[in-house]
Amino acid sequence: YYVFWRFILNFHGSILYFLWFLKKRTYYDLKGKNFLIIKNDPDLTRLSKRISEKISTESLQNIKKNMLSGNMKTSNQTNTLDKTYKADIFFEIEEELRDEIVEFALSEKMISTASKHMKIFPIISRIILNYNIVNTNEQRGSMLWHRDAFGYKSLDIFLALSDITNNSGPLSILTRESDLGIFARNANEKNFAKAGERGKVEDEDMDSKQNVENNIGNKGTAVLVDSYVTYHKGGNCKSEDRLMLRISYQGADAIDFREQKDEFLFSKNLKKKEIFSNFKKYTLFKRAKFLNLFNLKFKLIKFYRFFQYLEKN
Repeated sequence: YYVFWRFILNFHGSILYFLWFLKKRTYYDLKGKNFLIIKNDPDLTRLSKRISEKISTESLQNIKKNMLSGNMKTSNQTNTLDKTYKADIFFEIEEELRDEIVEFALSEKMISTASKHMKIFPIISRIILNYNIVNTNEQRGSMLWHRDAFGYKSLDIFLALSDITNNSGPLSILTRESDLGIFARNANEKNFAKAGERGKVEDEDMDSKQNVENNIGNKGTAVLVDSYVTYHKGGNCKSEDRLMLRISYQGADAIDFREQKDEFLFSKNLKKKEIFSNFKKYTLFKRAKFLNLFNLKFKLIKFYRFFQYLEKN
């Protein structure tokens, strides 16, 4: 199936992958695994500090006040009204800072890292700046073990913009991997729960002893992870808030792409007609129209689910 996914569903991305690596590139090496935790990297630490310093304490206090007021309503029932515990504040920060984050997402090192892992040239699908506040309710939503069921293969970078401790909702990764990848599934997933809870696994139903790593550390600590195949959780801030930047790289078959027009979703200064690099144009604007025919993308997700092997802990 991997051969089909790579050379048929992502044929264009495969061609660009080979062309991209005709030149020697620098990248973070996951060494065949689906995750990598990076600490004390000078470039990531520098970027993290620069971003966090430009987000004022006053603006965060105003956002937090709005979150705690119970007025924030989303489609995710686990993160709405008086249960709100996180908010994407990417579009709340100044344009110059947003462009700097996009520039990082487009950097040779990050594009090459995602490419090496996926073995196709990647598309940037999401840039999220999550602000998590102290959780006063039960663990729920992304605080529980889960995978992001949007496709077959991906790579995310989670970059800590604040110091992470046990009290600030560290991102935890289940390091035990299955050779079946997306075709393996924990038998204890909640598959008939309400929206926001489906696909989640409670702590007691996940054999996570000796198999977990996390991003506890100073700001600038990063986690690279294939969130489609790797169980992860985070955001249960017990007594400290946290800031986390997330950038998602995916293949053309992923189901969570937003409609992309001439202007890049995350930067109005990047316009398709003004970009002449085939690599850059692909990673910013690619949408595989044929995969939207007959709901093919969603049928692929159903295909993965149908053939998943239920693993018991």
